[in-house]
Amino acid sequence: MEHHPERLKSDEVEYIQRLARSLQANESWWRPLFEQWQALGEGFSDTEMQHRAMRALRKSLEELKER
Repeated sequence: MEHHPERLKSDEVEYIQRLARSLQANESWWRPLFEQWQALGEGFSDTEMQHRAMRALRKSLEELKER
């Protein structure tokens, strides 16, 4: 919108509104996950250990999802 100041079409406005509502609703689950990912990554100074920790977190989430 900033780069194209012309009036948006109705379907574009509806899409943006749906996207905003979806992001707001989903924030309840993804924000804590990203905060933990960030905290986990900051806990290691070695890049390889950061990647290993992130993979372990992802694997644990996948296992929870399967149940």
